Amino acid sequence: AAPVPKALKAKVTLDGRWELVEQNYRGQDQPNFAKWMWVIDGEKLSYCRPDGGGVYVPSDTTTQATLTRPDGGKANEVDYATNTGKNGIVYKCVIALSGDELVVCFGSMGQQSVRPSEPKAGPDLHYFRFKRATDK
Repeated sequence: AAPVPKALKAKVTLDGRWELVEQNYRGQDQPNFAKWMWVIDGEKLSYCRPDGGGVYVPSDTTTQATLTRPDGGKANEVDYATNTGKNGIVYKCVIALSGDELVVCFGSMGQQSVRPSEPKAGPDLHYFRFKRATDK
């Protein structure tokens, strides 16, 4: 049988619960970062934080965020948008997904920044490494 063309293979999904395990801000490791989680469902992104008992609960229900693929973008490019309307900010991201690990990297200038060329920590970049959360 002929191999399945790449265009027909299932697209990789980011859906799920992702616990933050590493954070770097503008080239500086942030070892004491606040523990939080991204919950991704399609293009919708929600934020959660641990309550006193270690269970993640929604942390901000007023902020609306999305992760979308830019038109004509590469497979590792997403746009991370927070809020909507005139106060909305779009961050141009690159991602790396390997098994149960997700890396997200974007410039600190919002829509004025240039999309990073690769998902790694560096000056003027936000770097987040997540691990897929297991159901507890």
